[in-house]
Amino acid sequence: MNLWQASAAELTAGYARGDFSPREALDAVLARIEAVNPKLNAIVTFDIEGARRAADASTARWRSGTTLGDSRWRSTHREGQHPGARYARHLGHARLRRLRA
Repeated sequence: MNLWQASAAELTAGYARGDFSPREALDAVLARIEAVNPKLNAIVTFDIEGARRAADASTARWRSGTTLGDSRWRSTHREGQHPGARYARHLGHARLRRLRA
């Protein structure tokens, strides 16, 4: 599998199994960008070092089993439900209340 083509679900599963790391996924994406961006000129500003720091931090979290994120996202997970579904519904209801007011 080309990591630059992997979906978020495939990446997450691979990280959890230890098949590859976020840093390896980032390196694959950066290599792909380097290969195609000269023709496309789609990306003009890079923070490669910042991305590498973030990928290394993510790799360390995956290896240690810790998480990063807002507890609203983690605590809303139900079987068969996207983790952000309840939060997204809450935001939708809040917008609806503002529109009705």
